[in-house]
Amino acid sequence: MVYRCSLRACGKEIKGDSFRVEIAGNVKRMKSELKSKSTVVDWKVGKDGVCGDAVFHEKCYTKLENWLNGQFMDEDEDEVKKEEEKGDDKGQINTSSSSHKMTTRSKRPKRMGDEKRKKKKIVYFSDRERDALEMAIETAEFIDGDSGIENAGKKVAEFLKKAKHACIFSGAGLSTSAGIGDYRGKKGKWTEEDTGVTQEEEGVPYEKLRPTYSHEAISKLVEMGLIKYVISQNCDGLHVLSGIPLDKISELHGNIYLERCVKCGKTYTRNFYTLDDASEAIVESGKIPKGSHIEVCSTCGINHFTGRRCDDKKCKGKLKDTIINFGDLLGEDILGKAETNSKLCDLMISVGSTMTVTPASTLVTPRTKSGKLVVVNRQRTEFDDRSRRTGVRVFGNIDPFFRAVMKHTLSKPDLKEWEKEIEKKRKWYDTQRRD
Repeated sequence: MVYRCSLRACGKEIKGDSFRVEIAGNVKRMKSELKSKSTVVDWKVGKDGVCGDAVFHEKCYTKLENWLNGQFMDEDEDEVKKEEEKGDDKGQINTSSSSHKMTTRSKRPKRMGDEKRKKKKIVYFSDRERDALEMAIETAEFIDGDSGIENAGKKVAEFLKKAKHACIFSGAGLSTSAGIGDYRGKKGKWTEEDTGVTQEEEGVPYEKLRPTYSHEAISKLVEMGLIKYVISQNCDGLHVLSGIPLDKISELHGNIYLERCVKCGKTYTRNFYTLDDASEAIVESGKIPKGSHIEVCSTCGINHFTGRRCDDKKCKGKLKDTIINFGDLLGEDILGKAETNSKLCDLMISVGSTMTVTPASTLVTPRTKSGKLVVVNRQRTEFDDRSRRTGVRVFGNIDPFFRAVMKHTLSKPDLKEWEKEIEKKRKWYDTQRRD
């Protein structure tokens, strides 16, 4: 796909191997500016006339941020810099050394471009565009060039081969390519609520969701023993569907396809969505029928009981869904296993998570002295410096990253055979899900 920089002052093509930045903002109130093309950003407006998308070169995005902060735009900035480096016949700037030290002579070299340096220009934003940009920048997404992702995948493959206890920490960004929206992305659920922008298309129904290439890769790495444990914030069930055993994963926020007996603790893996969404309206009405399976949870205020019972004739206990809502406490057994593996971990690969919700912030940092942290996410996180220092920081989509990892983990024949197996599994997945 060919991208063109949305900064009107640039407008040049963004090559596939170049780092780029993407934002989305509410441009509904900017109709007149957009029509007259007087905006600083050349927004690509959706059919709804509300959501505007923009993509930038890294350098142009930095300029945009600076302009928003009130910095001046230098006219002929590059030309001034060239002239200063050039110097004159009485002195010159030595650019052959990385230190860029000046070669001194008896007379101080004349500084070129002083007059041009005085030519400053302020970039003016309309109040409406400024508001849209300031909010859009909060959820900006950053994407590495193709070679950057390839090199990162190769490096992580080497890490995996040397690691004694590698773990995966996955967030909502892992499943976006499957059709599930994320939360904090440029068009995430919470971002939409903040900006008033709604997506034009509905997401894929849960029953139609299938594991992505990344889910398949993680499952294969677990099977190979290179990944010892998976800690996930996702409740879509795609990790388990892809083949990861329940004893190799902690689904911190539950799984919509799992329900558990409150009496004997037996867990049931279903091929259907287990939550009783219809009970929500009954709970809100405050009129729960006598003898109903519905009970209001004391911590989240929602009903967790599914209406089904344990199939053990000696038990017949009531079944509850496993979803953790806001206010609910995480299951001690699930969290305990996650913490145990986090302590053993010497390589943590965090994918698709900003790691801002606890216990994410306490689980993603390897506890061993030589522990490495790899972060793969389109947005900045508070763990970026740590990952750059100890492991790898990758900006971009997760599937291309795992394609690179698997390319450098499996031999060419094995990679080809495994990718064929993935296609075969697609048919089997259809038998494991029903509406």
